[in-house]
Amino acid sequence: MQVKTLHNEHQCTRVERVSAANSKWLANKYKDKLRTDPKWPVDSMMSVMQKECKLLFSKFQMYRAKEKVAKMSAGSEEQQYGLLWSDKWTIMSDKQKGLIDAVDMLLPYCEHRFCVMHLYNNFKLAHKGLGLKMMLWKAAKATRVVDFEKIMNELRERIWKPSNGLQKDLLHSVEARSRPIVDMLETIRMMLMKRVYVKRDQIKKHKGKLTPNIQKLIEELKKKSMEYIAHWNGKDQFEWQLTGIPCAHAISGMYFMGYKPEDYVHEYYHKSNFLRVYNHLMMPLLGPEEWPHSDRPTLLPPIIERMQEGPRSKTEGRLLMK
Repeated sequence: MQVKTLHNEHQCTRVERVSAANSKWLANKYKDKLRTDPKWPVDSMMSVMQKECKLLFSKFQMYRAKEKVAKMSAGSEEQQYGLLWSDKWTIMSDKQKGLIDAVDMLLPYCEHRFCVMHLYNNFKLAHKGLGLKMMLWKAAKATRVVDFEKIMNELRERIWKPSNGLQKDLLHSVEARSRPIVDMLETIRMMLMKRVYVKRDQIKKHKGKLTPNIQKLIEELKKKSMEYIAHWNGKDQFEWQLTGIPCAHAISGMYFMGYKPEDYVHEYYHKSNFLRVYNHLMMPLLGPEEWPHSDRPTLLPPIIERMQEGPRSKTEGRLLMK
């Protein structure tokens, strides 16, 4: 077939919405941009895409386009859940009896921890009060077993009842929660890897014996110590809080004796110990293709029920009611 005559004049009126220009089409057209900038704001997306395509789009199309590109990059949720049998994981959940038994039966070699927020929601039903709440979270944040047990004993004395098996786990909300599960874990690992070297580089630049925050605290206590007058007992002996940081009273006594307060801060707060914590490296992981193979049935993601969309305006709501 050969075109002999072409009348290249466009006489159709402009159409602002085209059915072919759907979220799938947008995902394919802008996949490179969305892969390099997955946090591209929806309003900015819509403005750029409407200007370049000379069409009108909805915010729902923006969200669906981002979701489709994410699946292209990281695989679908079903594919990512299918990889979970390939390694050992730590399971975080609330403390439901049926769930505890299920994890113990299906994942006997995985560590099972409990979210403190769920534990507290049950705990506060019988034990109310800000003081108890603060003690519970203090126990959750304890970094040593001896500190955790000490706080838990104090908590038991306050309530005179068992502690409901409170654990020292704390679940932090991070942006990675919205990603598919394997991608989420990899994002958290990358965040931790970045934190390690950022903290290490920051402390290396700091001059002084103590860590920056403790040095700042000592400087504030030095100013406060000027409010006190030290009385010598005949020996160079002083007492201060069990935190290992001299209080204002102790610093006042140290100044009286001509001592430097920084020399009496516990070595736990020294710059050298801080460097030891962040001096290690987080090694890269093997790719999914090199993970151990499992013969267990493929895991499936949880079923998420989408909420029904409400009316977009008050007028539309009134029309629906009629």
